[in-house]
Amino acid sequence: MGDQLLEIIAAGTASWDIINYAQSESAGDEKPRVDTLDQAGGVGYNAIFAAAFMARLYDQEANSTLITHMGAEHPKHNRYQDFVLEEIDNPVDMDPLHINVLDTRSDDPTVSTPRIVVNVDADGNRQASIPDRDLTRSYKRGLHGEAEPKALTLSQRVRDEIEKLSVNSDVAILSSRLPEESMPIALNASHTVLDLNSEVKAFIESPLLNDIIQNSDDILVPAETKLPGMIDADPDELIARLRNEYGQSNIAISDGTNPVRLIENGEELEAFSLPDIPGECVDSLGCGDTRTGAFSYARAQGSSFSEAVMFGSTISSISSRFPGRSWSYDENREAFLKLVQDALNDVLPDSHLTQNLREQLKSPTVSQFDL
Repeated sequence: MGDQLLEIIAAGTASWDIINYAQSESAGDEKPRVDTLDQAGGVGYNAIFAAAFMARLYDQEANSTLITHMGAEHPKHNRYQDFVLEEIDNPVDMDPLHINVLDTRSDDPTVSTPRIVVNVDADGNRQASIPDRDLTRSYKRGLHGEAEPKALTLSQRVRDEIEKLSVNSDVAILSSRLPEESMPIALNASHTVLDLNSEVKAFIESPLLNDIIQNSDDILVPAETKLPGMIDADPDELIARLRNEYGQSNIAISDGTNPVRLIENGEELEAFSLPDIPGECVDSLGCGDTRTGAFSYARAQGSSFSEAVMFGSTISSISSRFPGRSWSYDENREAFLKLVQDALNDVLPDSHLTQNLREQLKSPTVSQFDL
């Protein structure tokens, strides 16, 4: 798509996910067939992976860096860290994306990398848990089994590294889960995307909350989010406060499979209805992270806010047709690309993203995505 190197950074969590998913409902006494996926996961990694994968899809050279809490190597407390780093550097069932990792807690040997076990039934329902509780004592259990790191004070060395990465980035993804890492990014990056989630208590109570929101360029937020002082979830109040108190003009409010509300340049547009993707939803958890990553890639390529939301939401909907992140696996390449082509032709027929993908897939030199 272009010769210029794309610099992408993201602040967020990384974990080791073990996903057990049922292929079909059992009949009578027949035991259900269960398959397992082992892969790196976490909000930050899922988002940076999606952004980097979109760059590859469009034959765009990208340098991607995940800023996260991993902890130093330690035989007892970090049993899964090596798995996560190996998977990030060399993911299974696909060519490596070469995502760099900046570990902001590398000097603290007591921080563990959690293993998260997720069970998915035939209807796509998920239950998650963190085993080996004694090994994850530096974390507290979050919603859906997400491991949420405690807040920390960054060393000056780490802060300097984050600021350098931020200044050189084309797009930066901020996370509610890591306010300390997100703050220097918000202040120094040329374009920032905030995935705002009030379910992360540490962020909503953080003294950095106001500055991070005010210094973010784009806000992606679920409808159930409650800013400080809100008793009940109210999307209208949420929009009003983000506009008036935080000076935000680009806001997307998602609500499951319902239409996405769009505020672009301060004006509310017609809500975007998610495309009708063939097949059933197999696994919806993590789709929001995929949306954030795909959205961020589109913004880095010059898409308007609303166009990027439509693109990211479309990729997210398609990803739900596959368990875990297996939509990126080589074995699912043809099915994934067919869904992407058809959906973009319907949702964004005149977009440069759609047109460039058409040309990219026609090129005989792009063997990794040759249909």
